[in-house]
Amino acid sequence: MSTPSGYSVGRFFDQVRNSTLKSVLTQARALSRLEQQVIRHLPTPLAGHVRVAGIEGNRLILLVDSQEWVLQARMSAALLRTALSRDGFPKISDVVVRVSPGLARAGLGTSPRRRARPISEASAEVLAAAARDADDPRLADAFMRLAAKVRGSD
Repeated sequence: MSTPSGYSVGRFFDQVRNSTLKSVLTQARALSRLEQQVIRHLPTPLAGHVRVAGIEGNRLILLVDSQEWVLQARMSAALLRTALSRDGFPKISDVVVRVSPGLARAGLGTSPRRRARPISEASAEVLAAAARDADDPRLADAFMRLAAKVRGSD
């Protein structure tokens, strides 16, 4: 990427003299390198749903795009700590996994959602029976609407 005069943006950032901006750029590059290593050591399906938020003390903070990936990320923590230690990163004593739905909106983890299975006619009958037996009129109405959707989809 370059400016209209041909002066490279990357070259500009390399020549930054402002200490605050230089510090931010250094941290961003280090975080990017760490994220590349983390992604490299994660199982393929999980790697597409994880980003590194940073390191706080000896804790690696990972972000996942939805709750369904939290358990898998936590289960990979020991392997990740060992692999990162071999790669020369500081000793990480803990891996914290947080959900950040904004990652999904930003295009991370865009795997298609599973479609709900259709409800059978027998299930529609059960819903209608539950509606007739329900004491709460709102609950009865909700059961009837569900049963009607099933019957209307045939």
